[in-house]
Amino acid sequence: MLAFNWNCGGGEEKSYTVDQQVEYSPDKDMNIQKYNVAEERKYSPDEHPCDTLALAEYVLDNYPAGSYLVTFDKTDTYSIPRYAVKYLRNDYVLALIATSRPGERLIEVKNIVGYEQSFINLDSTKLGTAFFYLTLFDCSDNRFEMVWEVPVPNHGGFNNMSLDRWNYNHIPYVSVT
Repeated sequence: MLAFNWNCGGGEEKSYTVDQQVEYSPDKDMNIQKYNVAEERKYSPDEHPCDTLALAEYVLDNYPAGSYLVTFDKTDTYSIPRYAVKYLRNDYVLALIATSRPGERLIEVKNIVGYEQSFINLDSTKLGTAFFYLTLFDCSDNRFEMVWEVPVPNHGGFNNMSLDRWNYNHIPYVSVT
């Protein structure tokens, strides 16, 4: 059992064990993530069965602990990060999902996108190892069903996902940068 002591000088000393910390407790993390999505839902202007918040809830409920719907990096100090989700015609949804390596510290979404990701590559064992997956969902009968999922290489600072066309034969593809 590993224990940490915290003392900011003059105050009372607090001790925390590893199993009390959120990053090592999937149940505590799940409760926090579900609370955050519920708070976002309170302020969401539009609600429909296959919206982005429903997809975030689906990922929390159906993926292993430490899996999250990825958000883009904040564009400025006061902006709210947007989820890495693209809606396609015919009820298809493309989403970028990050999962934590089993047996390691749970990842934090803020550590795996944009500028902050450069620090996670210095020592991934301290901040957890993230695996990215580009996933296509079909939303029919007001529920999500995974169509396919492919791994996306870690590239040192995810910040954009777009649908593009290759000039040769106009073949569509997804760009994750």
